[in-house]
Amino acid sequence: MRSIARAPHYSHGVAEGRWASRAATALLGGLLLSATAAVPAADAAPAAHAAHAAPAARAASAEPRGGPHRAGSGNDSPLRIEITDLTPGTLPRQGPVQVTGTITNTDHVTWRHITVYPYLNTTHCMGLGACPGPMQSASALATGARTDPDTPVGERLVDASAMQSIPSIAPQQSVTFSLTISQQVLRRELLDPQPGVYWFGVQALGDSRTTPRDLVADGRALTFLPYVPAGYGATGRGQRPASVDTAVVVPLRAPVRHLRDGRIAGARAWLRALGESGSLGGPLAVGQAAGGLPVTWLVDPAVPDAVRQLSLGNPLRLVPAPGQSSSSSPSPSTSPSATGLASGTSGTASAGPLASAAGSWLDEVHRALGTGQLLTLPYGDTQLTGSDLTRRLYSLARAQRSVLDDWRLHGRRAVASPDGYLDPDGITKTDDHSILLLGDGMVGDSVGVGSVDGHAVAVTSTGAASGGPGPDDRYSAVSMRQRILSEAAVRVLSGDDRPLVVQLPGQMGAAGATSFWSGLSQSWLHLTSVNAVLHHQRTEVARAALRYPASHSAHQVSPSTQRAALHLVKAGRLLQSILTLDTDPDSANDRLASRVTAEALTGTSYSLGSDADAAGRLERSRSSLADQLSKVSISAPPGVTLSSSEGSFAVSVTNNLDVPVTVAVAATAEGAHVHKSAPVALAAHSRASVRLDAHTNGPGVHNIRLTLTDKDGQPIGATATVPVRSGTVGFVIWMIIGLGAAILFVAIVVRLVRRLRTGRGEAA
Repeated sequence: MRSIARAPHYSHGVAEGRWASRAATALLGGLLLSATAAVPAADAAPAAHAAHAAPAARAASAEPRGGPHRAGSGNDSPLRIEITDLTPGTLPRQGPVQVTGTITNTDHVTWRHITVYPYLNTTHCMGLGACPGPMQSASALATGARTDPDTPVGERLVDASAMQSIPSIAPQQSVTFSLTISQQVLRRELLDPQPGVYWFGVQALGDSRTTPRDLVADGRALTFLPYVPAGYGATGRGQRPASVDTAVVVPLRAPVRHLRDGRIAGARAWLRALGESGSLGGPLAVGQAAGGLPVTWLVDPAVPDAVRQLSLGNPLRLVPAPGQSSSSSPSPSTSPSATGLASGTSGTASAGPLASAAGSWLDEVHRALGTGQLLTLPYGDTQLTGSDLTRRLYSLARAQRSVLDDWRLHGRRAVASPDGYLDPDGITKTDDHSILLLGDGMVGDSVGVGSVDGHAVAVTSTGAASGGPGPDDRYSAVSMRQRILSEAAVRVLSGDDRPLVVQLPGQMGAAGATSFWSGLSQSWLHLTSVNAVLHHQRTEVARAALRYPASHSAHQVSPSTQRAALHLVKAGRLLQSILTLDTDPDSANDRLASRVTAEALTGTSYSLGSDADAAGRLERSRSSLADQLSKVSISAPPGVTLSSSEGSFAVSVTNNLDVPVTVAVAATAEGAHVHKSAPVALAAHSRASVRLDAHTNGPGVHNIRLTLTDKDGQPIGATATVPVRSGTVGFVIWMIIGLGAAILFVAIVVRLVRRLRTGRGEAA
């Protein structure tokens, strides 16, 4: 499309080099430039004048060939063009084509005398072999989407009625344009349109103080324009035109990372994601714009849960008891500034931009998910791998409750990776019959609806999901709509009755969302849901026949990450088991185990498969829970001597947490038995004495190991050892005391007898 590349003008030397490279073009086309420069000024001239313009005007519609070329330089043009609307989205047989958009000057100098032209692969340029004919297959569309922006694929329409003049655009300034290509101009430029997908776009020519005016476009945008003749596919009276069942899947998924204290990391990234152009706000707005048209939502339940946590101020994992404050200050990596929140030591936050945006998004998604079909991913979008650990994680993910349950929104279970590839071995680890959304690159081009190991399979179009050709935003609403229309058109034209399922990319913003849906209303495109698509006849696909590139295995969640996730789940359950239940049924601490499980599952998602720190982050969270458990401790006296084989002694239990706990003390020893204590309730930052009853089976010293447990007897980690001397030693002591007492008694008796004898002797 482009023969001579123009980059932004950064220096005088660059400008001189560009001028030299254009010298030949300027010399050969001087007369032509004079003719075309006059055209914009004649906006009010009749269209017939342009229709019968001199050959110079027709020649000026094409860019010169053979100049310097730099691949992919379309985005380097000084004038960046974005198409914001194209009505209708197909080549009409009646009425005009209207295209609107913006032109932004990305250069550092003002551009002047700008003329905006429509661009089309016309009958004239196709006849000369200067541009390709209409595309009629999915492979042709895929090739077209990858076309270098510099490659000529059409020519400018120089009809005065179809052009627009812009006097000037200052650096970094954006202006709007609106072009109308009448049916008269279309019929003249396409004498006998053939079914297929045409190239359509917009080009701009201008000049600046560093760049003279020439025939090379200074800005361009391209898209697809399909043409399906009216009634195509009808073979006789009463026959309906051919149409393609098309399901549009709107995903709501995002990576969720947690800090070691349970807060969600990356507040700035979340604020961007929740905006209208973000990866969560954009798709949500697109789905909402469907109105009454069928839409299929694909939701990771962990995402609305994470957004709800942000809307509440992103609190810490453990909420301090009333009147208590956190006993530890956040580390630099987990400080309030790290999450962009004005949070205090308790983990609460005042309502700020993020909390406000999160609350608004949550309200909107609650309303939106009540419309259309809902497909729910495993909680956390946990990745399917061939590891045996996957089965346990998948079961946890499906059992995990979320805000969707609170809303009583129960969708159909589904599994889908962002790129359409699932590990075939991972599919065997699922214990349900979830729908699989597999890309056509994995299943093949011949299958539309299939079945793999008992799972229903909806095959998604990876081509349609890749968007338009560029050089402007290939994921814009217009680009995505035109690609979907084109994919459906080539299926109709080829007699392919497979349904078309498109999972929209997360990069799709809210701009143009309404026209996205309205433009899909075509007689040959039938909008429906994934549920309805699955009613098509299914093709059995052997799991061994699924294509799974080796490169995807390198980006899978590792077994070490999966093990770290399971260890975190166990630690969360253990800490939950000692927390004193709150009278408030909505207490955050009463749901701590569930929240920790959510943290663990989000660490195994598809979006974090390439995250080298995923396992480390999960381990840091587990370590944080272990640190909190260690704040509940037990201490015992250095030694205990029982007065007999049975007796009691006291130990001390301390709770240094900011929350109340309930624990018990268990003991084990050889030759002795100690009764487990009754549950002991400890307030935050308190200590209690616990008396234990012991019984020894023989003399000697017995080392009794004391273990702190939850109320059900599960050890929580804290231990102590106390030596207990048997009570039989006390019996010997009593024997000695008794013997001493007897000797003393005998001595007293002897002394008394002697005194009596002495007294009688003296009396005699």
